[in-house]
Amino acid sequence: MERRSYRFFGRVQSVGFRYTALQAARRLELTGWVSNRTDGTVEAQVQGDAANLNRFPGTIAALNRWIRLDKTEWSRIPVQAEEKTFTVRGY
Repeated sequence: MERRSYRFFGRVQSVGFRYTALQAARRLELTGWVSNRTDGTVEAQVQGDAANLNRFPGTIAALNRWIRLDKTEWSRIPVQAEEKTFTVRGY
């Protein structure tokens, strides 16, 4: 089990990114959350199997042709053992 903080850059707002991330997380059996940022990027905290975490950005892009990922940054953060779902946050 691992938890990562992601930041996505590119065409990631006004294209259904957060709901596509929700769909990807469900397919990959990941928990966490995703939210728009005011600077035009999207942030997420996601946890689960490391192999599925590696697949997460690519799965998002593959599920929605309007999304364009120019850059993805991530770092490991502490696991939240009590977390059981993936949610969409923000506006």
